[in-house]
Amino acid sequence: MKQIYYLVSLTRAGNTVLASVLNQNKNMTMTSKSILAPVVGAINDIYFSDKGQSFPDEKSYLNLIEGVFSSYYKDWKSQVIIDRGAWGQPDILNCLNKITKPKFIILHRPLLECLASFIKIVKPVDDRGNCIKDIYCEFLMNKDEIMGLNLLSIKNILNSNYDYHIIKYEDFVKNPQSEVNKLCKFVNVKPHKINFKKIKQLKINNIEYNDDPLGYPFHKIKENIIEKTPHNIEKVLNKSIIQKYLKEDIKL
Repeated sequence: MKQIYYLVSLTRAGNTVLASVLNQNKNMTMTSKSILAPVVGAINDIYFSDKGQSFPDEKSYLNLIEGVFSSYYKDWKSQVIIDRGAWGQPDILNCLNKITKPKFIILHRPLLECLASFIKIVKPVDDRGNCIKDIYCEFLMNKDEIMGLNLLSIKNILNSNYDYHIIKYEDFVKNPQSEVNKLCKFVNVKPHKINFKKIKQLKINNIEYNDDPLGYPFHKIKENIIEKTPHNIEKVLNKSIIQKYLKEDIKL
């Protein structure tokens, strides 16, 4: 039976390059942005709706949740899977806790850096071509949208009693081998030596990211190198956004 670990992080935090590095190890696989968290969340919502509670068969409901993981990863070769998603949502956390003792990996990059990276790629404008980056940041930070949801997910895990391991993006960039070694120890896998010549665009089971539906190259990484892309936050983000979300960030 495969061992599942759950990775939570903000978008633009270095997830794809981390996966490219970790997946050099044949004994583990870090996923792309997984569909399993929303799938589990949907099953959970149905069970606790009037449809499920009119005949509350909890054992079968939990069997279904367990089956999601075993079915999805049935043909994956690695015995250790690091599934990336917003697993820290309260309902999903409660659900996971009923079927396993979940262990989490938190990849942390400062919120303002992630927002700046997002804005530099999207360059959001309205129908008249006017810059709307403040509005766009507020949209991203909505509790049900990509930044707000993942930020809440991370905070929930940090404030819990669950076992977790933290990777700071800054530390990973400065000393990737050391951070990989520590993560491998956490997931009980023998560490591998990073081959920088094999840091390529993410491919898992011969499937690559397709960013066409998203409209932007969110998952394109620099190959054969691990380095931080600098963002002048004060130039990319307006002062009002910086002031508003600086206090929302996670302090480690």
